[in-house]
Amino acid sequence: MLIGIDIGGTHTDAVLVSKGKMVRAFKTATTRPLEEGVKKALIEIGHLDELKAVHVGTTHATNALLEGKNLFRTGVIRLAGHRPDALKPCAGWPLFLKEKIFAGVETVDGGWECDLRAITMLNPAQIKDASEKLAAAGVESLAIVGVFSPILSEQEEMAAAAVREVLGEEFPITLSSEIGGIGFIERENASILNASLKKPMREGFERLKETLTALGVNAPLHLTQNNGSVIDLKRAIEYPLLTVSSGPTNSFIGASRLAGLSDAIVVDIGGTSTDIGCVKNGFPRRSIHNVSFGGVALNFRAPDVLALPIGGGSYLDGRRIGPESCGGALRTQAQVFGGEFLTLTDAACVAGVMSIPGAEVSRVCLSTIEAQNLIATVRSQVASGVEKMRGGRKDLPVIAVGGGAAIASAFQPEHQAVANAYGAALAEVSATIDTVLSLSDRGKQLEDLKDQALQLAVDEGASSSSVRIVDLQVIPYHYVPNQLARVIATASGTPLEELLNCSR
Repeated sequence: MLIGIDIGGTHTDAVLVSKGKMVRAFKTATTRPLEEGVKKALIEIGHLDELKAVHVGTTHATNALLEGKNLFRTGVIRLAGHRPDALKPCAGWPLFLKEKIFAGVETVDGGWECDLRAITMLNPAQIKDASEKLAAAGVESLAIVGVFSPILSEQEEMAAAAVREVLGEEFPITLSSEIGGIGFIERENASILNASLKKPMREGFERLKETLTALGVNAPLHLTQNNGSVIDLKRAIEYPLLTVSSGPTNSFIGASRLAGLSDAIVVDIGGTSTDIGCVKNGFPRRSIHNVSFGGVALNFRAPDVLALPIGGGSYLDGRRIGPESCGGALRTQAQVFGGEFLTLTDAACVAGVMSIPGAEVSRVCLSTIEAQNLIATVRSQVASGVEKMRGGRKDLPVIAVGGGAAIASAFQPEHQAVANAYGAALAEVSATIDTVLSLSDRGKQLEDLKDQALQLAVDEGASSSSVRIVDLQVIPYHYVPNQLARVIATASGTPLEELLNCSR
């Protein structure tokens, strides 16, 4: 048996799963610190001495960025011999976030042309000097960003070694080649965010690990990342940005499995927002476009999600629905519970599409017709979002999950309220190779890359008997030599340690 936990901004959900089937489920309020709510959920679920693994999905990294709290002050070392200093790091960022994170930049020799000719040779002495200057400026973490480093990461690795000679082996460093795609600025943005997030992830989840140990849980702790797979705690602390957007991903996978559908559109209606995504072969469809998070442009791997500012807690003011929401204060603010504010949940209860224990529709200042019209408006907006996500797949069924699932006019599987935690429990180990290749010998190049992805997944902890390629994208680059293309291959499989534990 294993436990899947989803730590949301409002609720912490936990499910006990045995052989892929849900045995128990529990929902409680999310706490600060996080481990208190998790502890309550684990005690309620029980069977702690029988667990083979604990899978946790969390918005911890997401919230740290949105709130700008407890982040590392981060410096940047650019490996760019042509000195592209006209555009400084964090250009276009929200000012409050830039002030919280960015601590300075040093540009040194290095970098590659797209055909892998060196722009200039790397100079370790320059890197050591840059490290000393940034340390004097008070940096707590570093991002090393080289021109075209995703094609060849050698210079970034050498630069990191030089930095550690000055700042120590344990100094937090993020290499951009391990985080983003080709685009320099977006990759730099992702690397800076990742470097800054190492602090809250380390502090929050080392405490959670201690809580599990105190409860007698000896099973391994895994965190879900935004591609629907799990990574161990050490890797999650090293690459915290990979956990951003893992919440919708867990919901999409959980919904797909609860409904018994490997291909579907999933609508996850929460307290504040509605996330719509497409599941293909049991995994969320990936976005091939640059993504933006908290106003920062990124090009790292992320699920293709359409977020609508509509949720069960959305305020209604007679003219619009949301985007403001009462979120976790629904039971004190919504009129059906005696509160002063009119919310979408009030409308849903009056319209007869939701029935909640303790809710009194007589308290709501809406007629049945008014409530039904509001629900019809929301359903129209959700339906429009679903059509945007369909693309050419007009035959895909629609699944609704989450606390506000009844608001959508779609199929709701059993246990849909905890689809996120169930998705976390089912998460596999995966590995993604995101690189640039010449397609002059396309067949062999792609087969070699898939073999590398399969082996990398096994190296990360997937069982060799279950690992397979779950996604392959080829995106040609135009107007560059050698038929270059960005190729993204993802392999996934059941965690080996869980299979071994189950066989004992």
